[in-house]
Amino acid sequence: MRYLPRLLTLAILVFSLSLIPSFNVSAQNSKDEQEAKEVVETYFKALNESNAEKILALYHKDSVFLPNNAPAVRGIDEIRKTYRSLFGQIKLNTKHVYHHVSVHGDVAVVESKADGILTIFDTKTEVSANDNELFVLRKIEGKWKIDRYMFNGSEHH
Repeated sequence: MRYLPRLLTLAILVFSLSLIPSFNVSAQNSKDEQEAKEVVETYFKALNESNAEKILALYHKDSVFLPNNAPAVRGIDEIRKTYRSLFGQIKLNTKHVYHHVSVHGDVAVVESKADGILTIFDTKTEVSANDNELFVLRKIEGKWKIDRYMFNGSEHH
C-alpha cells in the first residue's frame, strides 16, 4: 500500500509528459519532403504550360539553371531570359516520376524522370523528351525555392 502513492505519482507524471508537444524530426522531414516535391510539381506544370513567370517564382535571385549541353545560367535575370527564349522555340508535354526526395536541414534534393513529347516550332517536329532531372532546393524565409536545377538525357533541349 505504501507504493500506491508513488505509482500514482509516476502514472500522473508519465501522462503529463505525454501531453507536452514534442518536435518530431521525422514528421517535419516528411512535411518538408512533401513541400519540396510540391515545388517541383508546380515547376513541371508550369513547364508544360510554357509559363515562364510561374517558373521564375519558384527560383530565388541567385539560383543556377544547368541545362543539358549548355553553359550554366546564373541569377534570376539570366534564367528569365533563358525560359522566355526557350518557350519561344519549343513546347513540352511531359509526365514526371519521382525517384527520390530527401531533406537535410534547409536543403532538399528531388530526383525525377520526365518522359513525353517536345515540339520544335521552327521545324514543326515532335521528338521524344526523356530526361533525368535533379533539383536542389533551399528553404529561404520559410519557403522552398529552386537553388539548382539540372537535367540530361534528351538531345533536343
